Amino acid sequence: MKARFDEEQNLLWASSSNARRVQVIYGFVDWKTHAKVSMVVRREGDGYRTYCHFGTGNYHPVTARTYTDLSFFTARSQSGARRGSALFNFLHAMSKPQADGAAGHLSIGMREKLYGCIDREIVNARGASAAAIWAKLNA
Repeated sequence: MKARFDEEQNLLWASSSNARRVQVIYGFVDWKTHAKVSMVVRREGDGYRTYCHFGTGNYHPVTARTYTDLSFFTARSQSGARRGSALFNFLHAMSKPQADGAAGHLSIGMREKLYGCIDREIVNARGASAAAIWAKLNA
């Protein structure tokens, strides 16, 4: 699917994907949702296994050479199933993020979390501990 200017084709792709048992979540009308997240639940052996991918990239061959993007792929239940499900449930079912931090990657309360991280690094820098701040920001 394309990011913009091709909404009619995107709706056709989404409809076709849904017909193949791929659930497409559109996000909120009033919110700009810019996420690259996929979650696959597979039947394996006697149970199910969840695979999740969280990424910042646009998956475009030209911009991929320009930007520094991050990607995280996991099959660990704590990282994948719990966090991925929390995000998709929030986007799809309008559920609130869990208080235990399972949806900690959501931007709700991000300012306070960032201030806390910055304050911790200030303390580290003033003390004997190593300190660093790495950030990837967009606009």
